[in-house]
Amino acid sequence: MGSIFSPNRIDLEMPPPPHFDSRWKEKDQFGFPKYRPSLLSEWPVERATRIESAKNLVAESLKMLETQIGVREARLFLRELSKLPQSYGKKEDRSKTYQLLKMYDERVTESSEHIKAIPGRLAKELWRRGARFCTVEAYEKRIRRAVSERERGRKTEEERGRRHSSLLSSADTSKRDK
Repeated sequence: MGSIFSPNRIDLEMPPPPHFDSRWKEKDQFGFPKYRPSLLSEWPVERATRIESAKNLVAESLKMLETQIGVREARLFLRELSKLPQSYGKKEDRSKTYQLLKMYDERVTESSEHIKAIPGRLAKELWRRGARFCTVEAYEKRIRRAVSERERGRKTEEERGRRHSSLLSSADTSKRDK
């Protein structure tokens, strides 16, 4: 990233204005402030009435939606609107995880050491090689989690296969017809 004046910089969302700014007085189409007021800019009674009126507006909107599109569709629509993102924070880099799993698998096939000791030794080896993006313990934990997640996925796939084959065998009518 360059300086803050470079054309390649990423535009971030503007912070709210200071509490003495006149933009706090700007209202939206429903009469609510465009910015969420800070604790210093309004009295607790004003805050409670603002929150209560916002809740009443949402309740009235839900009633109107139920009238227009039906109760079930309105509730489903509201549920979809209120969904939060699945997770906050950094997303896992899958390519690094796959590389760690590949290294783990190579070590398991060629080594005679105990399987439970391999993630720790592999993490120490990565640390010595210069891959110092995190601690040795973090590498070890990541390897162990990746291996257990993969094993969990294999077990669920095997279980699905068993269920599917048992359903097919119970539905086989060729034995009954003879």
